[in-house]
Amino acid sequence: MRNHSGKSRRPTSLAEAFDLDEANALKAHRRPRKQMEELMGTNRSTYARWVSDCEMPAGRLLQFAVLCGSANVIEYLAIACGKLVVSIPSGKKAKAGDLGEMQANFGKAVMLLEQFYRGKSELSETLGVLNEVLSQVAYHRENVIKTGQPELELFGD
Repeated sequence: MRNHSGKSRRPTSLAEAFDLDEANALKAHRRPRKQMEELMGTNRSTYARWVSDCEMPAGRLLQFAVLCGSANVIEYLAIACGKLVVSIPSGKKAKAGDLGEMQANFGKAVMLLEQFYRGKSELSETLGVLNEVLSQVAYHRENVIKTGQPELELFGD
């Protein structure tokens, strides 16, 4: 999810991931908790328990992500298992801002690595920036592969 400054924000806990997804459902889709309960076909207490205890059934996670319009919970779980999460691009030309952001993150990653190896940078911050850079590079790799066969733009971006 993007924060107010437009930068990607990765949740640091499963509870925060649920909060970010619910906030996106409300902000981007105008779906308050009551509507989410109805759309997921469950009652108030069950839905509240799933979210507050971070114990939503695995079979409901994709439905939750689609209804929220963001997949912070799914991404958090994948990253917690040591997996790299990459959004699949549609094969469109990259904007200069995207490449500039990636270049800036490369510089920040190298700086944090150098500081980390001298004991002057936090593990979580260093890993966060490295994961972001790896995701950006993998995204652009897939985008380059798809330029020969771009996907249809049905609903805009």
